[in-house]
Amino acid sequence: MRIVIFSDIHGNSYSFKEIMRSISAESADVKVFCGDICGYYYGQNEIIDILRKEKDLLSVKGNHDDLFVKSMVDEKLREECVKKFGRSYEILPKEISKENLEFLGKLPEKAEISECSLLVCHGSPWNVLDGYVYPDDAIDKFSGVKYRYIALGHTHYPMYREVGEVKVVNPGSCGQPRDYNVPSYMVIDTDKESYEIKRCCYDIEPLKKEIKMHEEVNAYLFEVLERSQK
Repeated sequence: MRIVIFSDIHGNSYSFKEIMRSISAESADVKVFCGDICGYYYGQNEIIDILRKEKDLLSVKGNHDDLFVKSMVDEKLREECVKKFGRSYEILPKEISKENLEFLGKLPEKAEISECSLLVCHGSPWNVLDGYVYPDDAIDKFSGVKYRYIALGHTHYPMYREVGEVKVVNPGSCGQPRDYNVPSYMVIDTDKESYEIKRCCYDIEPLKKEIKMHEEVNAYLFEVLERSQK
C-alpha cells in the first residue's frame, strides 16, 4: 500500500496548496492527515473546503482543532488562544462555514488502517492530542504497541524510526515547519517497507503580509516562517 502522510497545516493555505499539488501526483492508495488545520495563520476555511472534497483521505483531530472548536463556545479560552497563538482564533469564527465547523467537530482523535496495521493520531498513542514525540526522544515504549506503523504529527519535525517491528513516523509540517527547512510530507510504501520525506517550496511573502495586517505583537509567527528560508 502506498500512503501519503501530511500534518500541521495551521492555516497556511499558501504552502498547503503546493503540498496538495505535489500529493496529487503521488498515486497514493490512501492519504493520511495527522491533524492541526487550525492555529497561527488565516486560511483555515479555504483549507477545510479543499480537504472535504479530497478522496481517499483519512483525517484526525489536532490539539489546535480541538482548541478552536472549544473556543467557539468559551470566550475566555478564545482570548487565551489569541494571546498565545495569534488572531486566527479571533478571525476564523467570523469566516468559517457551518459545514466546515461541523467537519472540524466530527474529526476523530485517532484512526487506523487495518490493511497495513497503521494507527494515526496527532500527539502519541498515550496522549493523542497533546503528546510530543521528537526525533531524538526515546521510543522504547512503542515496541509494545500492536500496530506496524504509528503516524504522528504535532512536533513539526519529520521522523522515521523503528523499534522492534514498529515504525514510528512523522511527516513534519506542511504549514509551519520548525526544522529549518521547507514544508514536508511523507510517502510510505508498506509493501516495500520504504519511505521518503518530500519537500515543497512556496512564496512566503503573501503570508508575511497577512501577518503584518492581522498581528501586532506575535513575533513568533514571523520567526518560524523565516526558518524555512535558512
